[in-house]
Amino acid sequence: MGQRRRRCESGPVSGALVAVAAIIVALLGGAHLTLLYASPKLSPDDDLGKRLSVSVVPLSDATNLLRLWVGFNASHALGALVFGLTTAISPSCTTRWCPNRRT
Repeated sequence: MGQRRRRCESGPVSGALVAVAAIIVALLGGAHLTLLYASPKLSPDDDLGKRLSVSVVPLSDATNLLRLWVGFNASHALGALVFGLTTAISPSCTTRWCPNRRT
């Protein structure tokens, strides 16, 4: 017996809802990345920033907690941005080239 192909049962509304939710995630990730580097809103206050910048982490002498904090936030913001963009593109790709798509 041959393999049966699965039918695409997602309609255009479900693909649009996934794309809208993914765009929201991408916008939040982009806003977080922008605010992290271009605005003082996501920077620690002066006292905390000084304490984080002088604290040494046993990973390396060049690494401090402030750099780790910024790197953690940047990587997660970039991850949300990339995840949102790829997820927003994927519903249109899967419904457009569905093998059993009815026209």
